[in-house]
Amino acid sequence: MLRTFIGLFNRLMPKEEPFIDKFVEHADRVAEAARAFRAIIHGEGTREDLVAIIRKMEREADRITEETIEATHRTFITPFDRSQIQALIDGLDDTVDTMKDASRRILLRGIHDFTPQMKQMADEVVRCAEIVRESMPMLESVSRESEPLLENFKKVKRAKKVVNDLRDSGLAQLWSTGNTLSSGEKLLVEETYDLVALVADRLKDVAKTVTGIVSEHV
Repeated sequence: MLRTFIGLFNRLMPKEEPFIDKFVEHADRVAEAARAFRAIIHGEGTREDLVAIIRKMEREADRITEETIEATHRTFITPFDRSQIQALIDGLDDTVDTMKDASRRILLRGIHDFTPQMKQMADEVVRCAEIVRESMPMLESVSRESEPLLENFKKVKRAKKVVNDLRDSGLAQLWSTGNTLSSGEKLLVEETYDLVALVADRLKDVAKTVTGIVSEHV
């Protein structure tokens, strides 16, 4: 009788959803998309195939986002506040969306020439994506992992500063008096700088959300 009661009690108790696993799964897609995005900027591989990879990662990321949001509605047990879960999964999703949009624009506009600064910026984007991916499992034990999580945020901030400096350097060269590109060509190059920088912005936003979670659990 007692065993039956315990079994019934366990079935009625709300189950803990694997939120951290979802964050890891999503961050995997972000990192995969970032590597494909960098390959486009570096002129490696077939552009159409790389864009297809990013689109696939975006579709899978949408699925994970939807599953995560649904999970917040059916459980009372969450690793941290629901608004933080929403902000983190949305931030990851926005990152993949931004890469998809940026790669689509690059493909549609027929951009094939990327400056050394753009290539280095893309390298920093991958660095940020990998740091974010590394951070996700640590959320399982936020208090214990608070120091490495905060250190990872600092790494992302430093990488974002490198991206900003590279963009500024590239734009200074672009608009220098000796540059012979037409005004239209210059605007296209400037837009490309902005697209790569925006991806880094999204990753910094994700890292900032993680620090907000840490600050409430330390």
